[in-house]
Amino acid sequence: MMERDGRRERGRLSGLQMLDEIKKIWKQTSTKHRPLMVVNSLTADAYQCKEHGVDIVVHANRSLVQKQVID
Repeated sequence: MMERDGRRERGRLSGLQMLDEIKKIWKQTSTKHRPLMVVNSLTADAYQCKEHGVDIVVHANRSLVQKQVID
């Protein structure tokens, strides 16, 4: 996810690596609530996203994302 256009070759983070970094920052806070991690992507691997702690994975459907977040 988010690895096109030579991101890896240029040393940039992938989408899942960015989510991992966000989780590290969140864990340093004292809040008991955690952010809802959602990926809405045409190319995302749902299994891989779940391994990185993503709560909701939807394949390019904004309406479905909104429905799942509300539910």
